[in-house]
Amino acid sequence: MRKNIFLLVGFLIIFFFSLPILSERWERESQSRVVELVVDWNDLEWVGKTEGVDPLLLAEELKKEGFNSLGISELTWRQLVSQGRAVPVAPSPFSSPILRYFQISDPLLREAVKTHLLLLGKEVEEKGEILGVNILYEEEDKIGVGWDYRILQALQEQGFRLILRPYNRYNIPPSVLESLLEEKAWEMTEGIIFSGDSVLGAPRTDSLRFLSSFLEEKGLFWGYLEFVGQKGETTLASLAPHFTLRAHSIPPEELKGYTPGEARDRFLRAVKERSVPILYLRLFTDPPAFESWEKNLSYLLSVKKELVDNGYTPGEVSVPSTSFSPPLYSLLFFSLALSFFAFYLWGSFFRPSFWIIPLCFIPLAGLIFYNPLWGMRVLGLLAGIVYPTSGVIILIDAISSGKGKLQSLGWAFMTLFSGALTVSMGLYHWLFLLRIYQYWGVKVSLIAPPLFVLFYLFKKSYWGVSIQQVLLEDLKRFELLIVAFLGIAALLYLTRSGNFPLLPAGGLETRIRSLLERLLFMRPRTKEFLIGYPALWLLFYWDKDKVRPAYSLILWLGVSVGFATFFNSFCHIHTPFLYILLRFLNALVLSLPVAVIYIVVIKLALFLWQRIGRWGERGHSAEN
Repeated sequence: MRKNIFLLVGFLIIFFFSLPILSERWERESQSRVVELVVDWNDLEWVGKTEGVDPLLLAEELKKEGFNSLGISELTWRQLVSQGRAVPVAPSPFSSPILRYFQISDPLLREAVKTHLLLLGKEVEEKGEILGVNILYEEEDKIGVGWDYRILQALQEQGFRLILRPYNRYNIPPSVLESLLEEKAWEMTEGIIFSGDSVLGAPRTDSLRFLSSFLEEKGLFWGYLEFVGQKGETTLASLAPHFTLRAHSIPPEELKGYTPGEARDRFLRAVKERSVPILYLRLFTDPPAFESWEKNLSYLLSVKKELVDNGYTPGEVSVPSTSFSPPLYSLLFFSLALSFFAFYLWGSFFRPSFWIIPLCFIPLAGLIFYNPLWGMRVLGLLAGIVYPTSGVIILIDAISSGKGKLQSLGWAFMTLFSGALTVSMGLYHWLFLLRIYQYWGVKVSLIAPPLFVLFYLFKKSYWGVSIQQVLLEDLKRFELLIVAFLGIAALLYLTRSGNFPLLPAGGLETRIRSLLERLLFMRPRTKEFLIGYPALWLLFYWDKDKVRPAYSLILWLGVSVGFATFFNSFCHIHTPFLYILLRFLNALVLSLPVAVIYIVVIKLALFLWQRIGRWGERGHSAEN
């Protein structure tokens, strides 16, 4: 009981100092409902030419439907050749052997390309309409060769907000970058989303620093594309955090595997679950999804309608972003409360010692004073280990003794919510919200609680047997298969966590997820409503002594997985707090019928096993 007092005091401290931050977060999240929809001009141009329609007329139709932003990619040499705007010609006998020669009839385009290539340090020879350039074949679609000013001017006159998409020339110095940024196109743009595999100026820090100053001077945002991993993006984000906005797009190659409905759902998920303010919309340009401009327009309108139906407003994002962070005193009190819970966890394994509280609190408080961002990271990491593990241990103690099961549920979820508030309020910093900094230790917070729970079950002598007895004597052959299956499941558990799972969700799972999102607004986490909470209800339903150790172990590990996943949901600082709560409540409610189904299936399997398991045994017949 004395240890529970520490838990209660820790929870009250966390709850009290979370309230002001929660109020600020709630207000900010309720106001941040503007999403900018940017349509790719290159795709629009391709669709127009495919259907024999002027792309500017299609753009005008988009404008009437409320799409006011277009992404304009820098021209590439391959694009000019494929469009017939740069026509290869045979070199004369006296031409340079290192140059390739092309005819460019448009004088404005020819001048823009020549000027841009000279700035990049390329050799250019001009003879009337003929340009000789030393562009390598492998560079044709990797470096930009300038801007189409006729298109930029026409779209600007139509009232569009232009978002430039420049390519990077690897390792360019600040002097060259300065000359590139003096081109007229940069006076016409209101934002940047980089093309290719790197941001402009990468990998040189001095060039990126110059670019960040340019963004600040001009008041331009740049779109930090999710899941792309452009070289230099992290450096630029740290140099220009106030002008960094996250953007989401589906690359053309990936879009080929989507239907319009699936693409729409993915964009909506990016906004709802990760608060992405910019959606960069590519069009369907390949069969079977591409059928006509009307189909693409219908797809774009469905994305916009879905956003409006979910309470978002299509509009224009603005910079600079407002900076905010949790008060230093709140972080210190969160650290003190964490020390109380760490004392409880230590006392569960070893002899209780009050020295654990200052040993945990003093170094963490010192780190918070020295470097608040690193202190917040370590606070989040320790919280991911201490709170889910302590919550499961509370339940193990109650079920082991057979006393206070219902009260233990309250203590366990109080402990879980202490961790949830610690990480979701203690890390509510604008750099975490922009994902320039991220929660540190996702894998650790998913692995450590199940491991600690495993050790505690044997330390507690939950089954009255040792680890050696279970592994070497008590396990039956088919239970060894179950343990092997459990190991594979644990591996999948780790690889399925994060943005780049080794084994992605299958088609059926994706459809089930989409259905749950439609029905419940926020889809519950699979590891919560199918594994963690049902395992807990099964442990409450069956008597401890009637469940073999191998099965009981699997259930307890399932509970720890569910609790760790619960905590992990609150580590997503970019997800609105209300949505995370809805996700948890949906998982908790759904877990009840799921647990009932599990119980029915298990009882039916046991019944069938008792009826047919002895068939073939001497002296036993099916009629018996």
